[in-house]
Amino acid sequence: AAGMVGQIFVHELGHALAMRHYKVPFSPMVFIPFMGAVIGMEGNPKNVYEEAVIALAGPVTGTIGALSCTGIAAMGQMDMLSMSPNTIQLFYALGDWGYMINLFNLIPIGSLGELGLAWVWWLFLLCGYILYIYVVYLFIYIVNMVQMVVE
Repeated sequence: AAGMVGQIFVHELGHALAMRHYKVPFSPMVFIPFMGAVIGMEGNPKNVYEEAVIALAGPVTGTIGALSCTGIAAMGQMDMLSMSPNTIQLFYALGDWGYMINLFNLIPIGSLGELGLAWVWWLFLLCGYILYIYVVYLFIYIVNMVQMVVE
């Protein structure tokens, strides 16, 4: 549970850092049990570009956090870190969960839905899932090949 809350924290921290960079006032981070977390803008960005950067900063930092978990698991699997098999599985699971919550966060509950462009989101979601499955299997393949070479 701590790892999942940590993933949510990293995601929300991305939004907060972007708002701080653009000097947009924001509320404290609020964690909602069994739902997630939220950090609200108390002011408005100067333009649409800043708003887009603030919106995408959470998924970007969240994905970096998920990649970190996956990388730690991979290093444990290749015996670069001393980890038990259960810990390796935990870090892989945290990485997968981080990717999923960041994809979920890209659901257009606002501008894209109101403009009738929700089909764009579905297209990106489909492409994202296909790419995700491809990358996971490619990663597993590469890890197995490295293990065979090392042995």
